[in-house]
Amino acid sequence: MTSSGRLPDAPVRVSSVQRFSLHDGPGIRTTVFLQGCPLRCPWCANPETQDCRGGKEMHVAEIMATVLRDADYYRNSGGGVTFSGGEPLLQPRALTALLRECKAAGLHAAVETCGEVPKEDLLAAEPYTDLFLFDIKHCVPAELRNVCKGNLEGILENLRALSASGKVIARIPCIPGFNLDEQTMKGIFDLAVSMGVKEAHLLPYHTYARDKYTQLGRNYDWPGESVRKDALEPFAAMGREAGLTVRIGG
Repeated sequence: MTSSGRLPDAPVRVSSVQRFSLHDGPGIRTTVFLQGCPLRCPWCANPETQDCRGGKEMHVAEIMATVLRDADYYRNSGGGVTFSGGEPLLQPRALTALLRECKAAGLHAAVETCGEVPKEDLLAAEPYTDLFLFDIKHCVPAELRNVCKGNLEGILENLRALSASGKVIARIPCIPGFNLDEQTMKGIFDLAVSMGVKEAHLLPYHTYARDKYTQLGRNYDWPGESVRKDALEPFAAMGREAGLTVRIGG
């Protein structure tokens, strides 16, 4: 049962639940991957989560039972639960119910978001969220629209509304041939600073998902090889010069 004494009516569409994760937030975490995403980034590391109809149905209590198995690990490591995807805010009612349960259980809760979601859903989740890992993929609206099918103006409006909470870390996927050049990265850092963001994580591009595309019967068409972490050091220095706390990796 939930802390409100009843289960939400609708099940949650879940791709997978990954325990003992050391990424996507501080400490040891459980990452819950929800189905559905409004973007179509051609390098997506989780293409199986893009379709809202995929995954399996789970109820909030079932997810929380899995999450709570590792509560001692979270508390001892400063960890918690991360809701990812896909885009978890495409299931706003379910996500908010899960966040409420985490809050009631005293668990640190993080939400990974691409930002292309209704502002009211984002703000409804904010009181129960300890950390937002907010993607900034590009600084030019036409580039984001053409490559990822995204609306940068709406994403930045949401980032502006959220940044005053002090709960936001910008996540910048560093993609050769898309944004990994000096001009674009400087533009992204300047955007982040102008929105009141204090910290950014640079995520090196990798090709680990190629096999997933094959299993899904899709082509993985983005060119280039994985980016080494040390290759991002000059960009990390650029971000620090812009006034951000920057780390490589998430």
